[in-house]
Amino acid sequence: MRRISHNMMPRALALAGLAGALEDLSQDLRQQGLQCDLETFGLEQYSLPQIQSVMVYRIVQELTHNVIKHAQASHLLLQLILKDNTLTIIAEDDGQGFDVQAALQQKGLGLSSIESRVQYLQGHIEWDSVPGEGTTVSISLAFPCLYEFRYFFKIQISPEDFGLAIGELLLPSHAHAQFRPFSGQCEPATPKAPFILSKTTT
Repeated sequence: MRRISHNMMPRALALAGLAGALEDLSQDLRQQGLQCDLETFGLEQYSLPQIQSVMVYRIVQELTHNVIKHAQASHLLLQLILKDNTLTIIAEDDGQGFDVQAALQQKGLGLSSIESRVQYLQGHIEWDSVPGEGTTVSISLAFPCLYEFRYFFKIQISPEDFGLAIGELLLPSHAHAQFRPFSGQCEPATPKAPFILSKTTT
């Protein structure tokens, strides 16, 4: 699954992370004529495991695709709030709306794809739409295992070892644990005070 996820990872997601990839997506929507407001909270501070990041991106991508293709909307508000190990996704448009129950029964409008991804992440999704009154989609995803992007050390080393230590600190041995699929064994992340790398002089 990890290899499949890596192969399917969008280039923007690999280069800029989830927040950056979503900003690229919102810019693309604006270029298509849709006024898209993107608001993210917490995504810059914490990193999701790779598979979950891809799934979240695909969920948002499918939601926006539906707005462009079916909603006939002029404005879309996207909010992603990562707080207390829970990611809340809200997509609200001013389009023509639709009959939710009928669409779910027909498995149309890409709803089944979105629901299957939310189910895979063991999340919860709510559809709020009335024909002629726009649509609001709310998704809640729990991520008990999160990691902060910033992680610094304070050590004392000799000048000749300074360059080698920098390389080790940029890619510590435990860094790979940040991208393992959640196994249910992780403790919730807690903020860590930043430290400064310093070198001794001899």
